[in-house]
Amino acid sequence: MWNSELNRKALALYGDEKDYQNPLFRPILADDFSGFPKAYIETAEFDCLHDAGVQIAERYRKDGVPVIWNDTKRTMHGYDIVEKSPYVRKQVDKRIRFLNGVFQDDD
Repeated sequence: MWNSELNRKALALYGDEKDYQNPLFRPILADDFSGFPKAYIETAEFDCLHDAGVQIAERYRKDGVPVIWNDTKRTMHGYDIVEKSPYVRKQVDKRIRFLNGVFQDDD
């Protein structure tokens, strides 16, 4: 299960400690989200990253950037590993619809 220790390890894979306060590395630190691309944010109810996802979705909305926030219920980080679950299929379909819309908009 994902936890704060794994989160620290993952951050270390992407950058050094000096990067951690850079908005290009951690967009939540940006003063303004205006100009960011539209986003799909999915949170799992029982996930240590849940509140960060909510915070980012709220910042997108506050700064006028289109965002779809899908707050999945009774789920934990990695819930979608159960690929054949009807619930998981429904959530994956939401992701696919968003991505299809993004790619169609670029045509």
